[in-house]
Amino acid sequence: FADLLDEFLLTHMQEAYDNLVKSPRQGDNEFVQLLALLERVFSDLEKRNGGGVVSLRQYRQHFDNPSIKADMPKSRITVAEVCVFYNILWQQISEQQTDAIFINDEVNLEEICSCVLKMKEALRGFDRAIAYIERSFDEYDLDHSGTLDREEFQVLVEEPTLVRKLQTVGFDTDEFAKIFQVLDEEGMGQVSMEQVAEGFMCIRDSSFAARRGVKLLQRHYQKIGGKSKGNLNKEQVLATFDAPAVSEKLTSMNLTVPDWSTMFEELDLDASGDLDWEEIGDGMFTFWQNNWRLR
Repeated sequence: FADLLDEFLLTHMQEAYDNLVKSPRQGDNEFVQLLALLERVFSDLEKRNGGGVVSLRQYRQHFDNPSIKADMPKSRITVAEVCVFYNILWQQISEQQTDAIFINDEVNLEEICSCVLKMKEALRGFDRAIAYIERSFDEYDLDHSGTLDREEFQVLVEEPTLVRKLQTVGFDTDEFAKIFQVLDEEGMGQVSMEQVAEGFMCIRDSSFAARRGVKLLQRHYQKIGGKSKGNLNKEQVLATFDAPAVSEKLTSMNLTVPDWSTMFEELDLDASGDLDWEEIGDGMFTFWQNNWRLR
């Protein structure tokens, strides 16, 4: 059985590698070692549970294992990136189980490899900057809170070594400093290392940025939706979404700010004169996917 399991895992790992790594760096040890680490974590858990799937939560937690952590640097994946791909997969699973009372978080190795490699491709060029920020995070976290406030974050983005790393991939650090507001989703005036990595994903990946944009709209929708039985008329849509604070956050996410008056008509597919969340969420995700411009 152990031999069959190893053959199954290696086969799927190789399929993920062959199908997903389509760049001139296909033979680069970055991806070979990364996929080997992903397979190793999966194998550790799968041998306990069987069935060719593992719990996504348990998979994420297994990266806290000291022996796994020790191998992460040479596999070119950071703790923040692990958190990002976990959040991406969790979001995808949740979207597929919208009516479920309890979310089944089981995933197979191919789904994990696909998500991680897509993330790595989106962050190509920024991965070294993220690794540097993660190594430096505690140094700039002057109050040891596990987060950076606006002043600490500003000091970090002005650090000469980081500036050089970002400039080599054509990224303006002044522009990066401005995305603090979108990283600070809860308006608490501070961001975690995980949120910093997600900020880079917003800049480089259309699906990730679009999902973040939809999530932002959903928070504002829920503030007023309950007062109108879940549906918003045109006046409410304009008052809720066509606000400077919302526009600024969308711009920071590298998302096009629509003409909400025109957008209302396009989203109102049933011509009912109001919008439910499904019309808003699905419509805006598609809009941002179709109007994406890489920064």
